[in-house]
Amino acid sequence: MQQRRPSTDDQPDTVGDNGGGTAELIDQRTELLARLGRAAPEVRSLTNRLDKRLENGLTVRGLDPTDAADRRLAVRLARSEPVNPLRSDADLERRLAPDRQVFVIEHPDLVDRPLNVLWVALCEQLPDRLDQILDVGVAEIDPSGATVAVFYSVWVVEKAFAGIGRASELVAGASAALERSHPHIDLQTTMSPVPGFREWHRIHGTSGAGEPTGNPDLGSACARYLTSLSPEGVPLDPVARFHLGNGARLLRVIPDADDSELGLERAFGLMANYRYAPEDLEANRTLLARGVVPTGEQVAALLDRPATDG
Repeated sequence: MQQRRPSTDDQPDTVGDNGGGTAELIDQRTELLARLGRAAPEVRSLTNRLDKRLENGLTVRGLDPTDAADRRLAVRLARSEPVNPLRSDADLERRLAPDRQVFVIEHPDLVDRPLNVLWVALCEQLPDRLDQILDVGVAEIDPSGATVAVFYSVWVVEKAFAGIGRASELVAGASAALERSHPHIDLQTTMSPVPGFREWHRIHGTSGAGEPTGNPDLGSACARYLTSLSPEGVPLDPVARFHLGNGARLLRVIPDADDSELGLERAFGLMANYRYAPEDLEANRTLLARGVVPTGEQVAALLDRPATDG
């Protein structure tokens, strides 16, 4: 995708449609979603029209906090952060430091309204805890010395974009941009929540429905959950479904990675790394299509089986 900033001079595309600008259609969809829900025929019809509109003109770009307009947008996005909510003004400034990056995917008809946002931390080594990214006391590093890029939050910006967002394209575009701008980075991975694990563990876990934090079997249980597929052949966990579906590999299950109230509530503090390696994406998708979740050695050891070949 070519990177460029949408301009207020860009005109809405109305070709092949019954009229109405893209932003207007988005606002109509917002109202219909609130009244009728996503499954309503009117919403499905409007969603199809918007999907066609969004096929052309999408761009992925990194925001520049030194640019006034970009900074305003980054601050607004940070204050809306649902995955790892902003903790303080100091936290905000740390997320906008030179060793942190924020990418958006935009359409020229939707000025200042990105569809999705991705937050990235540049690190000297792979973190074991979320606080190694988010704690305001973590020392800044020279980005040129980073060897790891950690995608620690990706989400749809507005409820109106639910079901028409382009998070997959955003991750792919950001990954390619990082390869160009930071060729010394040799690992691109996520630091991801496991939102479905607590409920799954309540039903399937061997330790009952209590608080099993620190249980040595908890990591193995989480690995089993993240490599389990539904009858339709897709990963049970929604975050795993997204990253594995994009061709990532389940690299690690990380115990005690997020001791925040939200992290404990979601998965007893466990998190997961999904590795994005361009040379492995297609092979990983092929494995998943065959009903096998691609895993790294640490996850394979938790499952007591060999790592999958990409």
